[in-house]
Amino acid sequence: RASLLNFCKRLEACDNIECIVIECNLEPRLIHEGDYPSQTGLSGLRDVLARSENLRVFQYNALEVTSDVAHLLIGPLKGHPNVALIDLYNTNLDQQSANFVATIVKDNVCLARLNFGGNDRLDADARNSVQELLQHNEKYKNYCFKLKKKK
Repeated sequence: RASLLNFCKRLEACDNIECIVIECNLEPRLIHEGDYPSQTGLSGLRDVLARSENLRVFQYNALEVTSDVAHLLIGPLKGHPNVALIDLYNTNLDQQSANFVATIVKDNVCLARLNFGGNDRLDADARNSVQELLQHNEKYKNYCFKLKKKK
């Protein structure tokens, strides 16, 4: 299990970062509190995102994105000139956090894909809300939601 903070420290020496993928491949039943990134690690990732002008892809998968985490990680991507894909698959997003993400990146000129798939807390209302926020973005082509199944 790699430390997010150590990963970010290694990235400090890198120029021209185009893709950052953070993924937890542990089964949910095997994840313990200590397996989640620390606040220090998340702050380190925020700093890397803020200085990565050539970043095109940001994937943060299978780790919970609370409102605080969304502000830390997505805030630096506001107005980013090159990010084309933001992938927050299976991060337990709620509608408020999904709307925050869409609001922050809605004017990003290169954004072509926003993935909220695997987030069971999002429903058709969340999809419609995000769609409304992004409808004016010419580059934005698609999004992905896993909608709740009707019972």
